[in-house]
Amino acid sequence: MKSKNLKLLLASLLFSFCLQAQPVILHPVVGDTIDLTEKRAYLLFPQFADSTFQYAWIEEKAGTFNLHAYLKGKTVTSVMDTVEMAEFKMHIEKLSAYYASQGQPDSITTKSGSIVIKNKPSSDDKRSYDLTPEMLEKIKREARRYAALNHEAQMQGLTGRAKEDYINTSGHMEITIETGKK
Repeated sequence: MKSKNLKLLLASLLFSFCLQAQPVILHPVVGDTIDLTEKRAYLLFPQFADSTFQYAWIEEKAGTFNLHAYLKGKTVTSVMDTVEMAEFKMHIEKLSAYYASQGQPDSITTKSGSIVIKNKPSSDDKRSYDLTPEMLEKIKREARRYAALNHEAQMQGLTGRAKEDYINTSGHMEITIETGKK
């Protein structure tokens, strides 16, 4: 009798756990909570005015997506369909790729074309290297390449050593599998 009651209790707990609302991450770039900056940058939730929007999150409960938006002191909940979810994901991916492709103004070039390197912030010891225009162009190109690969690694959710390896291998990961045959 106790065993039957215990099984019934465990089954009901498991069922209630499955029905709990789970947070949904639209994209790794925005995470599970979308703030006003992300809403504007990725063209999300046009039904809410920017002047009242503070943040939002999406939950999935029993196959239904619920959007919870916090608007100037009140929370508004609405149901989202899968088409709308896919549209928002597409907005984020396209705009992330666009922002990554935009060239940032190069801050590496100085007027004289030389770079001054200091060992310590308060050090009077300065080393000046005169760089040729070709060297400056190569430095700029490498800086842009690194920034683009770093952004791609972040988009893929890579961190630590995996992110470093991704950047150092120019965005291509090679995985070798050795067989036990000799």
